[in-house]
Formats: sequence, C-alpha cells, structure tokens
Amino acid sequence: MPIDAIFARARRTPEHAALIQNGEAWSYGAFARAIAQARSQLEGAGLRPGGLAVMAASRPIDAWAGSFALRSLGFTTTLVERSKDFLDLDFRNVSGVVVADDKPHEAAESVARAARCPVTLLPAARHFGLSQGPDPEAPAPAGNGMAGHVMLTSGTTGTFKKVLRSPRVDEELVRSLSSLYGMTESSVVYLGNFPVWTAGGYRWPRAAWSRGGTVVYEDPPWSYRPFGELAMTHAFATPATLAVLLAAPEGAIRHDDALKLVVTAGALPKSLAERARKRITRKLYGAYASTEASMVTMTLVENDEDLHWHRPVDPTAVQVVDEAGRALPVGETGLVRVRVSPGIEGYLDDEAATREFFRDGWFYPGDLGKLRADGRLCLEGRATDVINLMGAKIATGPAERSLQDLLGAEGVCVFTQGEGDAQELHVAIQSRSPVDRDTLAAFARRELAAFPRVHFHVLAELPRNAMGKVRRLDLRRQLLGGPA
Repeated sequence: MPIDAIFARARRTPEHAALIQNGEAWSYGAFARAIAQARSQLEGAGLRPGGLAVMAASRPIDAWAGSFALRSLGFTTTLVERSKDFLDLDFRNVSGVVVADDKPHEAAESVARAARCPVTLLPAARHFGLSQGPDPEAPAPAGNGMAGHVMLTSGTTGTFKKVLRSPRVDEELVRSLSSLYGMTESSVVYLGNFPVWTAGGYRWPRAAWSRGGTVVYEDPPWSYRPFGELAMTHAFATPATLAVLLAAPEGAIRHDDALKLVVTAGALPKSLAERARKRITRKLYGAYASTEASMVTMTLVENDEDLHWHRPVDPTAVQVVDEAGRALPVGETGLVRVRVSPGIEGYLDDEAATREFFRDGWFYPGDLGKLRADGRLCLEGRATDVINLMGAKIATGPAERSLQDLLGAEGVCVFTQGEGDAQELHVAIQSRSPVDRDTLAAFARRELAAFPRVHFHVLAELPRNAMGKVRRLDLRRQLLGGPA
C-alpha cells in the first residue's frame, strides 16, 4: 500500500522529496511525520469506530496526511472540497467529519449536520510535519487492517455518485497504474491543482508514492512554473488546464521529450495537441478513463488519427453494443461498455443508478463509440446528448470535434431547443480569439444543414466542473435561461 511505501522511503532516504506544493518541498521524512502526528491527533478525537470518515482540506498535504491517518485507523474515507456542489452529498454511516483548514468549510459542516456528528478540527500538517524529529514507524493498521475509500464521480449531471473501492481493489489499481505509466522512485509527477477528491487526483499521487516518487502541485496563476524549474517525468492535465499551461509566457516552459504528458477528461483538440507537442513534449498521450472503470484507453498522439482513434489498455475489456447489450459489428456506432474490475459492484447507496450503469459484469459510462478492425476505439459523444431530429438520431460528438478543430477553439458544446419542426440547434464555442462568422456560416451549411435554425454563441468560458468537463445543464441555463 502507498502508506507502507511512504514510511519505507522515509526510513531509507528521508530527505527525498515526496510532495512539492507551490514550491514548498515536503520530504518523505516530513510527510511520514505529518501522517503519524495526524493519526495521533485523530486517535484521541472521539470518532466513532468503523464507518465512513469524511475528510476536508484545501491544501493537498493536509488532505493526504489526514486521509492516510484515517485509513490506518480503520476508517473508510472520502474527500470533499469547499464548493456549493458538495452541500447536498448523501453520505450514510458517517463516523465523523475531519477538517484541516483555516476557513469555514460549508460542505463538510453540511455533511456533519446531516449525519448528526461533530466536526473534528485537525491542525495543518505544516505545524508538525516540517519539524525535526526521529523518523516515525509506519502505523500498525487498526482492527481488520486498512479500510477502503469512496471516490466521487465528476458530477456533470448535477449529482455525484459514490464508488467504494476495497483495500484489495485499491492496491491492485495503484499497482497497475504505476506500471502503466512507468513510474519509479525517480519519477517526478505533476498534477497542477487537480483536486484530491477526483478520481485522477486520488489515483495518480498514490501510484507515484507507491514507487517512492515525487508529486508536484502548483496553483494558478503559476501553474506552469514547475515546467521551467523541475525535471519532471510525468504530467497530468485536462484539455482546459493544458490550455492554461500553454498560455504561459514565452521561455517559461522548457521543452522536454523525456516528459510523459497525459491529457484526460475530455477530447484533446488538434490545435492544443500541436502546441503541446511543440512547446512541452512529443510524448503526449490522450487518455479515456472513468472513476468506475479506471483507465480504458491510452494513446500516444503522433498524428491527427491518434486524437480520434484510441488504443484500449486491454482490448478484451472494451465493447461497443446495442441497447440490448449485443456486440455490434466493426464500424457501427453504439454504446461503449467496459469490463468492471473484480470487487466493483456498482454505486454505493444507489441501487437505481447501479442497475442503469452496471450490467452483467460491464460498466456503461454513457458514451457512444465505434470500434475499428484493429481494435481502436472512436468516441462520438454522450448517449444523453444525442439529438433526435424527426426520428433520426444524430450524435453531437463528431460535430463538436470537427468545429473545435476547424476553429482551434478551447471547447465546443452542441444542444437543441424545442421539438419536431420547431427544433433549433445551439452551438456554444469557447474561444480566446475572435471567431469568423463566415466560417461558422459555411460550417452550418456543410455540417448542420438538417437543422432549419442554428444559433452560435461565442463565450470566453464554458461552465466546467473540477475535472474540466462542460456542465451542459448550467450552459443551457446560462444561454437560454430558466430551468434546463
């Protein structure tokens, strides 16, 4: 487990950097002391044994020290952040809520009120982790050993779903990810400001620490700073955060083809990929993953084809099927489904959603796609975003991707208003540069001729969640007003 690897490295090379947060380095020795001290504080805090412990912290070091300590005490953990989106989370069997923060944490307090349990305040890790002292021993697991962790989905539909991973499944996932990415004790892994509660923000650091590597966090507006100062081996970004990185001043980023840059949580636009390969690294990967099924595809981007045709990590674990679950022929569009890892049975405390998305050992992420004869997968948008035009079903993904590549825009989102003959198409475009209206009109005539009325909206920003995915419901409200 990562906590064992952290304490082992703290004993072997205590001065090696475990975490660098906005330029402040935490050695493995300091990290281990922070975890041990957090455990000591929490042991006497009166938390109810067993059950779920909800952890809240703005700084990654505090979130990690607290959550590792809680799991070593036998609590199943989950992480939340300070956001109105988290105010209505439905957690059951909550043993306690732990906050390591210097500001009120409304979401954590909301969970505590619903669970009728107190909020336990944990001192910030810097109060004791950076102090000198003997290297602590790894804490012996309480009860039946290390407990599990509840991950939250990205919440693009307006609600979060919960995925419980047992210690065994969690350990297997960490091992497979560190192997897939080729992480070692020399790895320096950049996460920018990925929230710890997200699937990637939880998995990638633990994969790095399981091998004794270094994890780098950097908040805006200096997100690009480590690319000019550190010899990083891995970096993770969404298309939105990659666009922010590429807005860095000239000379602020050092090109390094030894760096593996993995972009996930959305389609990688052609213009963004070209700029990233030129300015950051030619080892640019597009990844398709989910909280429920981990890594589905990982594709080295060497040409335009690689932006659209993805390489499954395990070709036997990905299928394209019809609504009855029958495998479709090569080249035919249908529902993507991914084989579920052993030990994952569905969503926690949500039987209806489990029945909808988990069937016969497969997880249905809600994406449309098609397979090629060589096993590569092309994604064509969300099944819920399919437009029904006079009985003909049209996937939005290809049109969004085509227009985004044509304009070099940061994002494109397509949706409809009305029904039947009165149906109108709305195309929202996020672009930092002016958009030529004649180009849009030509695109509408060529690609969207089936729609009698097409409205283009050019925005400075599309509403997005913490993973950079477009909040389609919020976008619809923003442009059309009223309820979605």
